[in-house]
Amino acid sequence: MSQRDRADADLPPPLTTRHDAAVQGHWLTARLGKRVLRPGGAELAHEPLAITDLANRADVEKLLRRFYGQVFADDILAEPFTELRARGLESHLAVMCDFWDTVLFRAGLYHGNAMVVHRQLDDRHPLCVNHFVRWLQLWNATVDEMYQGPVAERAKIQAARIAKSIHRRLRGGDASQLDVSSVASSHCSPHMHPQSAVGIENASGVIDNVAMWRSKELRP
Repeated sequence: MSQRDRADADLPPPLTTRHDAAVQGHWLTARLGKRVLRPGGAELAHEPLAITDLANRADVEKLLRRFYGQVFADDILAEPFTELRARGLESHLAVMCDFWDTVLFRAGLYHGNAMVVHRQLDDRHPLCVNHFVRWLQLWNATVDEMYQGPVAERAKIQAARIAKSIHRRLRGGDASQLDVSSVASSHCSPHMHPQSAVGIENASGVIDNVAMWRSKELRP
């Protein structure tokens, strides 16, 4: 194909009739969606959008919005998240953005104590290992759906370490369901049963705040 032909292929079909106008509308819609159509409407090629890594707080917020949308609709996590679902995500989002911005990018914005928060939640809705397993499944599946790269992997690793540490403090011991050799749930469906548990082998020890979690990230 000549350079002129290639240039012409990126132009919408000319308008002559109402039918041609409809074809052009389909062409524009498809082009905006990264699909290239022949003038008759047949698809020529598909240009998939590349999945990028988590890069900043805006990415963290997008991830959290998608993740909590899954959590609020999940049968297993419905009870522990009853109050948050009733208040609405906006009441919690800024704090969680601070938390993960600090975990992933050392932003230094989170100064709370996540262990205290989870003890209070456990007092109202006792948390069992299946809650932690399901939380990790949904988290890892959402990360994999939206992002790919070293920071995305760190988000999954840190989530597993955090889940294991909180569970240990609450229940007084480790759960075998949270011990696997890799982030196996990174490829699981959000609809998988909680017994297909996920986590990180040799997760971090007992920890109380995000500064300590962050200091242990990705050690060989």
